[in-house]
Parts: sequence; C-alpha cells; structure tokens
Amino acid sequence: MARSRILWGASLITVFLAALWAGKGLLWLVFGLTAAVPLIVVLMTRLASKKVTAELHAEMLGLKHQKVGAGLKVTNRSFLPLDRVICRVRAVNGLTGEVFRPVIRTAVPARGTVDQELTLKSRTSGGLTMEIDELSALDLFGLFRFKVKAVSDVFTFIHPDYYPLEAEIVYGESLSLDSDMYSMARAGFDPSETFAIREYRPGDRIKQIHWKLSEKLGTPVVREYGLPIQNTILLVLESGVAEGGRPDPAAMDVLGEAAFSLSQSLADKGIVHSLAFYDHRTHVLRLIEINDEGDLTANLPAFLSATPGRDSLTVLDHYMEDHEQCEFAHIVVFTPHHRPEMAGFTMTALVTEVVCEEKALGEYEDAGIRVISVSPESAAQDLVYMEI
Repeated sequence: MARSRILWGASLITVFLAALWAGKGLLWLVFGLTAAVPLIVVLMTRLASKKVTAELHAEMLGLKHQKVGAGLKVTNRSFLPLDRVICRVRAVNGLTGEVFRPVIRTAVPARGTVDQELTLKSRTSGGLTMEIDELSALDLFGLFRFKVKAVSDVFTFIHPDYYPLEAEIVYGESLSLDSDMYSMARAGFDPSETFAIREYRPGDRIKQIHWKLSEKLGTPVVREYGLPIQNTILLVLESGVAEGGRPDPAAMDVLGEAAFSLSQSLADKGIVHSLAFYDHRTHVLRLIEINDEGDLTANLPAFLSATPGRDSLTVLDHYMEDHEQCEFAHIVVFTPHHRPEMAGFTMTALVTEVVCEEKALGEYEDAGIRVISVSPESAAQDLVYMEI
C-alpha cells in the first residue's frame, strides 16, 4: 500500500511539472484525472466496504495431511463491486501449538456473494482454531484499506491416526474411602469388611479379637479390617512446557495419537478410565470419565486441544491442587520430557510415562516410574503393547 501511494504521488508530481513546463491544456487534464480518479475509486470502495459482511467457515472434522474443508463467504450488499478483498487468517493447533497464517484474496461483485476456498493442511492432529486476524477491502489502486465486518472463530478437529495397542493392566490399588472394593493384598481400617483372620499377637487391639471363633478354635484370633481401594486408570496428556522451551509438534502429535489409541483400546474392552488435561489458555484442569467409545468420541477434541504453555507444574500437580489424595491406582502420563518429580505419585499408584523424544531410549525405570521412551518415527512400533 505504501508503494502504491509513492507511485501515485510520483505520477502526480511528474504530470504536474510537465503541464507546468509545457503549459498545454491536455496535460492539465491528465493531471486532473490522475488526481481525481483514484480518489473517486477510494471513495467508492469506502462506501461499498460498509455494506460488506464476511464469515469464516470450516468442516468440523479433518484428517492429517489432507486439505481442510474451509473457506470465506463474503456478501456485498452494495451496488458497487469490490475488486480486492484480502483476509489474513490465524489458525492455531491446540495440541502442538503450531500457528498457520493463510491469506485469502478474492473479488466480490455488486449485490453478490462469493465463497472463497481456504487452502490449509495440517501435518499433525489436534484441535484447529481459526480466526480472522485482518479482513479489509482495498481500492483498485491499492492506496487505502478499509476494514470489513466478519464472523470469526471456527473450530476443526484434525483426527489422530489410530494404531492397535494392546494394554495389559498390572494389578494396582489406590486408597478410596468411598469405594465398595477392598484390597486383596493389604489390611486396612474399615471394620465393615474382613481382610483376614490370624492368631493374636501382643499389641493387637482387644476390640479386634474374634471372640466366637477364638472360643471355637481354643486360641485367641483377631480379625484384620479391610482396606477400601479402587483399581482405576488415569491417562494424562502433559501440556506444561518448561521456561524457555516450546512443545515439539511432532512429539505432541505422537503423544496425542498414543493417548487416543490406548483410550480406544481400553474402551473397546469396556474398561472405565479417565482423561486429564490442563488448558493453559483458560487455566482450567479437566477430568473426564470414559465409560465407552461414545464418551471418547465426544471428548477427544477437547482432550487433544489443550493449549500448551509455560508452567512449572505438571498436569498432575494441578490435579492435586483440588484433591487431598490421588484417587487412581494406574497413571499413564504422555509427555515430551521425562519428569522425575512425579516419583511422589508412585507411593499410591503405578506410574507409567510415555515419553516422545528425538532419540528413543526404550523402556527403563527411574525412581519407581516405568518409562517408555519412543521417537516420532518408532512410536507406532514401540507402543503396540503396553503394561500399565
């Protein structure tokens, strides 16, 4: 636009000097037209832009590496055409943090409507939020720009790829005061359930003595109380990024697909589990229970759209801010970096980390955390079987 103004100004000066030097009426006429015509076109564009509306639209579901069905619908209610309408779109992938900035250029006839296709592809899965950064109409000479009213903020979910993942659940248990399940491995404090009967030992409480059975057996025996537990599973997608870092799109894409594939595998077997994620845009932790495939389908877009952000706390740390204790016996964390600080959760739960990094390190254990390290290239092969 600045270049167009400079050229227009230079043309005016050139014609003016030529007319002044030659003194011919024809040159003065050319000077008048050079000055007036662009200004008239600018005025017409301004009037027409006030009667133009635009709406960004997109399909709700897309696939990786394929063109997203989206476009810009522009309606001109003016009797004047618009030859240059420019729309700058900002699309953000909530899972990977990638930002796309496609540009749409179109022309709109008088009292007409055009629907201009938006060319956009995403190489990673996740929730794609699109909004209009700038929408304006330019005059034919490109001298001035006028804003156009527009409806923005549309959402497209780029569905992750699924690969068969066989999950074996190792026996685990977590204390739950409200549970109607009881541990088969540990005694507890709930007198409503019996864990075991054993011989009396010095120091046992008198009220634990089973008097009728002691009389029958001829020796004192005591009743050990039950421990209420639950054998539940939590899948966590880590979205916190260390200070100075940023999420690797390829790694986050792999982790999202791995979490989806594991959740799908559990849902197919009828295993109830939960998904946890923290959105750094809204600063809200969400915990979603998945009972079947329908629950997974309904909640997958939100799960894979949690905006990443710089955070010294993990998603589990945010979870513990609202809970007195961890309520899950199995925790699987999908994270781009190994997080030793989660070792504290191994006191009450079986913790597995799926880490996606540039070089796969295989499986190992660190501070009670079972770590499965994969790379973006090896993930689909390395994660066909998991013990959690």
